[in-house]
Amino acid sequence: MIVVADSGPLHYLILLGHVDLLRRFYGEVLVPEAVARELSVGSTPDVVRDWIAAAPSWVDVRPLAGLVLTTCHWAQFRAQSDAPARVWQVSSH
Repeated sequence: MIVVADSGPLHYLILLGHVDLLRRFYGEVLVPEAVARELSVGSTPDVVRDWIAAAPSWVDVRPLAGLVLTTCHWAQFRAQSDAPARVWQVSSH
């Protein structure tokens, strides 16, 4: 399953050192270009900016044009808090 990540969950999973949970749960994560830009602004913590600048191979940064969002569900990430993260499943049709 490929999912689309929003900036909030990515930001805090990176800060907490648990961003790898996304890869373990979903395999591949699509990060819209707009989200990557949000994570790259000067007021964002260095660790977050560094991570998105050198995103791992399981992260695909690209525009959402041409993708169809097929399912939305809530996922629970257990880190230092139980904050839910909205996750979109996508199709390339």
